[in-house]
Amino acid sequence: MSLATITRRLFVAMSMASMFSAGALAQDAGGKADAKEEKKDEKKEGEKQEAGGTHTVARELLKQELELDGVFEAQQTAEIAIRPDAWQELSVLEAVAHGRRVEAGEALVKLDTKKIDIAIADAEAALKLAELAAAQAKEDFRLAQESHPLEMAKAERAAQIAAEDLKRFNEVERPMSEKSANFSLQMSEQSLEYQMEELRQLEKMYKADEITEETEEIILKRTRNEIEQAKFMFERAKLNHEETLKISLPRKQEETERAAKLSAIEWERTRVTAPIAMRQKELGVVKAAHDLEKAAEALAKLKSDREAMAVKAPIAGIVYYGRATRGKWTGGTEASAALQAGGKLTPGSVFMTVVNPETLVVRAAIDEKHVARVKPGMKARIVPTATPDQTLAATLAAVSAIPVDIGGIDAAATFQLGDAAANLAAGMTCKVKLVPVLKPDALVAPASAVFEDDFEFGKRYVLVAGGEKPERRDVKIGQRTDAKVEIVEGLKEGEKVLTKKPE
Repeated sequence: MSLATITRRLFVAMSMASMFSAGALAQDAGGKADAKEEKKDEKKEGEKQEAGGTHTVARELLKQELELDGVFEAQQTAEIAIRPDAWQELSVLEAVAHGRRVEAGEALVKLDTKKIDIAIADAEAALKLAELAAAQAKEDFRLAQESHPLEMAKAERAAQIAAEDLKRFNEVERPMSEKSANFSLQMSEQSLEYQMEELRQLEKMYKADEITEETEEIILKRTRNEIEQAKFMFERAKLNHEETLKISLPRKQEETERAAKLSAIEWERTRVTAPIAMRQKELGVVKAAHDLEKAAEALAKLKSDREAMAVKAPIAGIVYYGRATRGKWTGGTEASAALQAGGKLTPGSVFMTVVNPETLVVRAAIDEKHVARVKPGMKARIVPTATPDQTLAATLAAVSAIPVDIGGIDAAATFQLGDAAANLAAGMTCKVKLVPVLKPDALVAPASAVFEDDFEFGKRYVLVAGGEKPERRDVKIGQRTDAKVEIVEGLKEGEKVLTKKPE
């Protein structure tokens, strides 16, 4: 047996095993693939043939029926979901009932909008503030551009003046202050000396007269007073001299140096940080514009969400709670609870579907082993579960090439709805009956009598009985059922073949 044959048989076996454990749809599709009565007849006939070990090839009706579980599905549906950009609270006040017919544009759900209306008002206020902030940032940047050169020049000039002041103080003002203090002290000292000398001369002169007149007394007294004043002025001059040299000038020196350093530092800071500050203001304009854009976007999203909360039917049809997935309705219970007054809808989740009842098709899953026999255009009979005595003629519209489940291939059967199908609705189930194999006069052999060549893929043969040793004969097969195979070439009617290989 070739590797490809082994792989294919293993895949089929795995698909069938998974199919029986995966779910009811795949299980029923495989278990009811053939008509029950015909399958029983074929099995009994096969058992009789195998008992004799041979089978006589004869012409007969080759037929196989498939019975599939199907579901009515609408071709035109509109899923209803609210997919907000910003607002997440969707509180239900009321909703149309499940199963109600609605017209296009009719309101489906009424939501509580009080909170979002307040949020919109807040967003509008935030937008106005953002507009003002953006305008202010632009104006600040414009004024900064104009004042920047002036501020730079001011800081630079202040540093130059402070440096010049320090230089002048060291070279002119301090020497002059020291000289002035020394000179003032010297003048006070000289004045005192002059006064004392004058007093000595007066006393000497008046003492020689022996008699001191009143005028002379007055002059002496005034002179003595002037000496006292001169002494005081001299003492004061000494204090001022000491204060100037030891306190005032050092402090002025320290203050001038500090001012010069601070001005230099301020100039350096301005030179470095002023361009940064300008860049910050420039970026502030960009950020304010971005904030304005975000505020406008936030408001637009809220308004859009507010409009989306006015849920209306996009098409005319019947309201279903939940959503349809391959004809099966899901989420109906959860949607029913959410659509009650006070319920909460989940943003982005489909909670309702509007179905056009005039566009029904039947969807069914076909077992993988029967896919090759089922072709678009094949006639089918639809038996609704709700009206089992009713049969609808149908035509198989399409068969998907891609599996929808392990071992399951999707198929859709379309049919014309008549008055008899007026009670059918999407989501109802039915039986789909197909006859993929039908040949009135076929040369038939049991499937167990046709063997596959172990060395050549796709080549089949039978063992013809009649001699001492069975004759191997290559055959070409046509249509087949689960139990029977049509022999197109290699055998004649009446020949006997072995139903199993000899030991």
